[in-house]
Amino acid sequence: MYSQELSNLVLELYRRGEESSAVEEDKPDLDEEASECIRVDYEYLETTALDFELEVPRGVKFSGLDASVRILKFPGVDLIVSAGALVGSTTLTVPGSIGVRNIGVKIRYVASPDVVNLLKSFSDRFYTCSRFVDYVFDGTFSEDVARDEIRITIENALLREWNNDGYLLLDGPIFPLPRLVSRPETKYGRVYLGLIRERVSVIRERGLGSKVVAIVKRVSRSKYLSCVRGLGVTDDHAALMCAEEIIRSSKYKAAYVGDIMIELDLGSESYRKYAGYVVIKLGSSTIVFRIEALDQRVLEDVRDYIASLTVTSGVPVQIMLSDRISKRLCAAIYMYLAYALPLTPTYESLEAIGEILSYLAEG
Repeated sequence: MYSQELSNLVLELYRRGEESSAVEEDKPDLDEEASECIRVDYEYLETTALDFELEVPRGVKFSGLDASVRILKFPGVDLIVSAGALVGSTTLTVPGSIGVRNIGVKIRYVASPDVVNLLKSFSDRFYTCSRFVDYVFDGTFSEDVARDEIRITIENALLREWNNDGYLLLDGPIFPLPRLVSRPETKYGRVYLGLIRERVSVIRERGLGSKVVAIVKRVSRSKYLSCVRGLGVTDDHAALMCAEEIIRSSKYKAAYVGDIMIELDLGSESYRKYAGYVVIKLGSSTIVFRIEALDQRVLEDVRDYIASLTVTSGVPVQIMLSDRISKRLCAAIYMYLAYALPLTPTYESLEAIGEILSYLAEG
């Protein structure tokens, strides 16, 4: 499945790393919040009950898209293992028939000029450097940013292949918008601005602005709703506070808080998306996630359907299926590489292998 080239590259990077010093991992702030260039606003913000029992009409179709990432660690060298799945009227996976790189190579030491050249020489086969800035994935480059770039690249490749039938539910934001993108002159600001441009371009070029709806689960890392409501909490708590009365008294135990507008305005260019928060009481658990779209009308069209499609895992069933497939593909690749490559994984990754074996055995 993967050529001898990857084995040779990993072994050579390990040998080069024996003569280098490890560096502390770079941890940029990737949280979401209004900032100098990120504006959060609304025309009319309300909390409304959702019909959790509403059946999706026969002619309305939903597909799901997700990508998964795992880090396989060897001494001095990490592999960013990724996979993706598009499930619905179009069904595709990465790896599969689409020619897109799904293995990233990142070292944990500072790359010398020779190592930079070595990594770049493999960039057409493996993801060894950013597509948006002239940096290889070495110890000075954030692992989280590298993961995001590879994952979103896979999502975009699958997004280009969708047949535009119905609605597509995308796991994750419609485009990423960490606070650091307010400084596009910085290394990571340029990476995320590149990812934003590419995602919006794919959606617009294919005429998907009224078709793609993003499902954002990690609302504990954002303060958009909190900002407009003047609450000093993260968005998961803000949405719960807004929806508390409806959830307690509504027949359907589901509510929607929105809409808000989130805009990146850099002067020379701007990108706008619309969002709302879905709050659902499922048994003893309360689920909160954000839905996003480039076209505000889409949120009103699909919010009841999305609530009715949500399962006990906390996401719509299409996201659950694409997530499950992409995770199992990613886990299988991880296991293959862990045993096929000529180095022994670190203790951390050996522990992960045990967890993966249990996960794959669940069926």
